[in-house]
Amino acid sequence: KCPLCQRYVAIAMRFIVSSVEVQKSISKHNEFAPFIVLSNSNLLDFVRSSSAVMAAMSVTQTGQSIILKNGGMKSILRLINHLDFFIQREAMRCVANFAGSHRFRQYVVKEGGVETVTVAATTSGGIDVLRDSARAFSSFSIDNATRSIMIAQEVSKVIFKLSKSSDSQTQRFAALALCNICLGTLNQRETVVKQGVLRLLLFLLRYPDVEIERCAALSIAALSLGSIKNKTEIMKHGFIAPLISTTTYPDKNIQRYAVLALNGVALGESTETKIGIYKEDQLSSLIALVKSEDVECIHSGIYILGTLAENMDIRNFFVSSDALHIIVEKLATGSIEVKRAASYLLGLVAECKDYHYLLES
Repeated sequence: KCPLCQRYVAIAMRFIVSSVEVQKSISKHNEFAPFIVLSNSNLLDFVRSSSAVMAAMSVTQTGQSIILKNGGMKSILRLINHLDFFIQREAMRCVANFAGSHRFRQYVVKEGGVETVTVAATTSGGIDVLRDSARAFSSFSIDNATRSIMIAQEVSKVIFKLSKSSDSQTQRFAALALCNICLGTLNQRETVVKQGVLRLLLFLLRYPDVEIERCAALSIAALSLGSIKNKTEIMKHGFIAPLISTTTYPDKNIQRYAVLALNGVALGESTETKIGIYKEDQLSSLIALVKSEDVECIHSGIYILGTLAENMDIRNFFVSSDALHIIVEKLATGSIEVKRAASYLLGLVAECKDYHYLLES
């Protein structure tokens, strides 16, 4: 019962429990309860050891299962608000690991995990804590029910702050969380826009980080689908120019996501959105995509040209730009998706008898 020996044993357990075999042994002999007791100790070393042990165990599903069966989640969430930074960091790492598990994520949410992480992300100044809070949000936001909770509690505003962190990993996790939130229902998407997400997405779309730019472009694509209100706001915030500029990036995924966002804005009966995209660079960037060697970019480029060509003036300009032969060529050699998109575009052109001679030639 030597206090010094107890401290050394507690410290040693931080490293030993990372082994799955040790975790199975702890489960078999019901030896996890002492770590819950240690989390309530008045001795800082014991509380640190408890938080470190649970963080190490949370890396594996075996360890996560043991923690949940023994009621450890409440202790973990309580430790996130501890005054000691080491304990905060380990507890937040544990929660982020749980949030990343599709099997156990719901149990964290039921115990108030979203609210606890939100408070920590608002009050903590530790970069490790903020990084793992952003990681937790990126996982929480995957589930529809949890996404609803996050939007209702305006957690997106906390994520806005995290996305401007000086730490690149925190920014990336925050951008991913925003992307997931923007994939919600129509009502959720319109609510997020009211909370001010567009101003931040415009900043992220121009940020010099490929992963962040991808998430921003995909977020805009999701927000634009099916919502006239959101499309109007996207146009007002000046997204068209940076999105068209993004289609010229060397990264193919960014090109695809940018075109997807533009197409989301253009879809529908509104003439203003189509004209707005057309006027920005006279379709030159979109036609350049069709000329590329990437199948997905070719398909995306032809698809949005078809959407824009639903407007008669844009259709006439497209035909006069001498790009029709490119579409015909892709119709003959492209994938089935490319053929469908090309067929739709050529069908729109064929509606005008004056262009039949071009199609026949």
